[in-house]
Amino acid sequence: MPDAGRRRPYHHKTRTSSQMTSLSITGSQYNGVAAAIVRAVGAITLVAIAAMIAYSSPGSQQIALASSVKPPAPPAASPSPATLPGANPANAAAWLPYINNAMNSAGIDTPRRAAAFLAELGEETAGFDTLTEYGSGKDYNDRKDLGNTQAGDGPKYKGRGGLQLTGRNNYAKASKALGVDFVDQPSLVADPRYAFTTAAWYWTSRNLNAAADKADPQNAASFDKISQIINGGTHGQDVRRNNYVRICQALHC
Repeated sequence: MPDAGRRRPYHHKTRTSSQMTSLSITGSQYNGVAAAIVRAVGAITLVAIAAMIAYSSPGSQQIALASSVKPPAPPAASPSPATLPGANPANAAAWLPYINNAMNSAGIDTPRRAAAFLAELGEETAGFDTLTEYGSGKDYNDRKDLGNTQAGDGPKYKGRGGLQLTGRNNYAKASKALGVDFVDQPSLVADPRYAFTTAAWYWTSRNLNAAADKADPQNAASFDKISQIINGGTHGQDVRRNNYVRICQALHC
């Protein structure tokens, strides 16, 4: 999560086929808004359905998400899934209550806003795999645009959280806004209790709901403004666009 056009050198892990699990989704009853995150062969499948989903088959997995999103009319058939490559379903399940709270607090209450937020989370967490940037952070040393003016600030304030909060300045601003000392305890940003709270803070502080409202699901490039504000460049652009379009298709943005 940059300021001043930072492009983060993000490193994704590669998963082998032996690490993949296959789960199925069947059935649909609509009551509110939800999503299910399930593992498909070789990928995480994020089924963002504008409804509370009841699964009828034994062994199916459901995870409620974004209960505040205003639902459009239910589709006649189950929507197509949106895939997020290589994600960790255990983390996704554990983090969902915090994602719910973050979306509620940030006013992410329409399908288009939800799609934008989830698309960015999917890329910034490497598919729900991590809340801490894989790199050492040393590349951020002496980055005055990030407020990294003291020795070791780069690694200390490297990317953490749902949207990868980065740099002393952002840690300090989040601390002031949320009443938690992330400056002295930066690892707290990678704690799920705060990872998505800080993401919600960043989202609202940059007025990204307004940007999400203007994005056009039929024109993936219109989503790039949000990605540039969050990442500072074009890193993962194709993945972010793909996430957004597919989640929008499922949510009927």
